Formats: sequence, C-alpha cells, structure tokens
Amino acid sequence: MAAAFKEVWKWSGVDEKAGGGPAMIVPHGGVNFVQLEGGSGLVVRVKKSAKANSRAKIRITELADAVTHGELATRRQAQLMLRPECSVPGGRRTFAVFGDIPAGAQGAEVEAFNPGTQSVDARLRVVVLKPRAVKISLRVLQTVDESNKPAPHSKLKFEPERLLAYLNLILTPQTNIVVSLGVTAPAAPLDEARIAKALDLKAAKARLPEVVSFDRFKDLLAAQRDTDAACTIFLMKKVGSGLNQNGSISKEVLGRMDSNLNIGMVADNEDTFFYARTLAHEFGHFLGRYRKDGEKTYSGFDDLRTDSDQLMRQGGSGWRIPLEHCIGYFNPNY
Repeated sequence: MAAAFKEVWKWSGVDEKAGGGPAMIVPHGGVNFVQLEGGSGLVVRVKKSAKANSRAKIRITELADAVTHGELATRRQAQLMLRPECSVPGGRRTFAVFGDIPAGAQGAEVEAFNPGTQSVDARLRVVVLKPRAVKISLRVLQTVDESNKPAPHSKLKFEPERLLAYLNLILTPQTNIVVSLGVTAPAAPLDEARIAKALDLKAAKARLPEVVSFDRFKDLLAAQRDTDAACTIFLMKKVGSGLNQNGSISKEVLGRMDSNLNIGMVADNEDTFFYARTLAHEFGHFLGRYRKDGEKTYSGFDDLRTDSDQLMRQGGSGWRIPLEHCIGYFNPNY
C-alpha cells in the first residue's frame, strides 16, 4: 500500500482531494490531526528547504494512542452530536500538527521520508489560519394564531446554543471560522397589511402563509435584521423560492440567502443532520460572498453541482469545504 496522508474522519480540516496532493488547515496557535496510511517505518517531519517560506513554523508529533488522546477524543465526542458513526480509524499512524506561525496560502510541507530508499513517499501541505470571528443572529419568525397572539411559524424546538454548536462543528475544523451568537429573540409578526401587499392580494390584510416566499418577504424581514451581527437567519416552517408569472412560488426549498441584505431563511427539518447542514450551507453563501470585477454588490458563494459531500453542493449530503474554497473565500487569514 502506497503511503498517503488521510483525514482522521470526514470533514475535519484535511482535504485529501486538494490539487497537488493532500492538504490541511491548522488554526494559528492551535492543533489539528492527520493520519498516515501505509507509512510504517517512514520518518514524518516538517520539510526544510531553502525554497520554503522562512516564516513557516509548524510542529508535528505522533500520538501513541489516538483513541485516548484528550483533544482528539473531545473533538470526536463533539462530532457524535451529528454523526453517531464517527470513529478514529485503526491501522494508521496519527499525528498532531501545531500551527505556530501563519506562512501564507502555500503554507508549510510535511513529508513522510523513507530512510531506506532516501525518498519522500508522501507529502502534506499545511496552511496555518488565523481565526475569523463571525457573529450570527438566529431568529424564529413569528406569525399570529387564531387568537391573534404571536406564535412561532417554525414548529421545531428552538435551541440557539445547540445550533451554534452545530455551525462551529461544521465550520471551525475546516476554516477556523469561529461563530458567535447575536440576537436570538423571536422576530415580531409582520404587519398583515404589508403581508397582503407583498402577496399582491386585493384584501387589505393577510396572515403569513405556510410557505414563506423568500423573494416576496426578504425586504420586510431585513427590517428585523440584527445590525450588530454579520448575518441574520430567520427560521420558519417552510421556505419558498422564485416567482412564477402568476405570482405563485416556483418551488419549495430548504433555505435561501441574500448576501447583500445579510439575511437568510431556513425551513424546518426533523432530520438534525440535514437541518444543521442546511443552516451551515445558507450561512456559507454569506461567508464566502465575493464581488465580481467592477461590481459594487456581492455575489453569494455559488451553489456547487459536483461532489455531493461538499457543504456548498446544492442538495448535497455532506459538509466538506475544500482547502482552496476555504482560503480563497471563507477565511483568507493565512
């Protein structure tokens, strides 16, 4: 078996599919973990070269027992919130990589050196990232019940601290983005006259429909955005997207984001894994937003059409963030 650097478990900050070979991110002043498969007898070391960036400084240490290692065990325990199958693969060597000094996008290089053949059998690019702190506001949209009292449009139990934990579980290991919470109070019910106008109804007033069209209601919701947070995501039962010529909603979707208004919507989902993924996916459109040449407004990070395990794959089933997407869009603090 050829030697190769591998992620300890999926979506943990090691990009096995990176261009040029496996790569990983390590938080500045922190640690991340990687495994070496088929590397018995190889010397794993930080490459020293006259061509290497002289500012690069990382350290690498092999773990005698990866399963019981404190920090690794803590991270695995956190992963179990969303992935009960998460475990540390056996039969591989496991290493802790420490990021002491950021060294640019190219980073430093770890090599698995074969003393017998005097060759390098495996390489690993290591990019040290400073943290990117981002505050998000999560607000349950309210409607009114039959007694004209405020009632949540979403039917899920609202646990903002748990949702925050999910976001950091998905984003921090892969991007060193550290998310904090802004306002979590419910969003006030929208004015019924303005709802009727947004729906192009002849009636003077209307109640919020079961499927809330992002295109019709985003401007109204923008007024309830938390201005102290980078982004506000409103949680509700169902989200609609697009408008047909007759004004009806084109389709029901899991979520939407407007990266200029800094607001998004996420629909209820009883499946915790996919609910957390949708929340991170919509937030990802904002986190990875960019400006095209000559434009003043932002474009949200695009929906991807390949690799179903990627977070930004529309309708995907995973949350992988490739290294080049991370340092090119999500967190260029290298």
